[in-house]
Amino acid sequence: MSAFQETQDIGDLQRNAAQQLTNKQEEVNAGVLQEERQKTERDEFSGQVTLLKDELAQKTKERDEFSRQVTLLKDELAQKTKERDEFSRQVTLLKDDLAEKKKVINQQDKEIEGLKKELGEKDEVIAKVYYTLKSVNLKK
Repeated sequence: MSAFQETQDIGDLQRNAAQQLTNKQEEVNAGVLQEERQKTERDEFSGQVTLLKDELAQKTKERDEFSRQVTLLKDELAQKTKERDEFSRQVTLLKDDLAEKKKVINQQDKEIEGLKKELGEKDEVIAKVYYTLKSVNLKK
């Protein structure tokens, strides 16, 4: 092999090695870029996950507050129902008491009518006696 051929072979080997080195460097650069893109995507995804976790925590807090309000309203409704039932019971007692008093009043009205009738009869007797006595006195 001649020196020229060897030089050419060495040049070819150097170019070949340089091309392989360039190819490797491009592969490494592409890998680094790919890794950076993946890291950026992971960071963005992680940020989205954090936002979703925060939103979930807020929604959970709102749901818990809503549940607490519902419980308070249920308790208030139960209290109002209890008060209404007690009021209805009192009204029923008052109606019963009023009915009893009406019966007593009606009985007393009947007794008063009887007494008025009796008084009217006695008034007639007294008037007859009075006129009888007066006429007797006048005859005297």
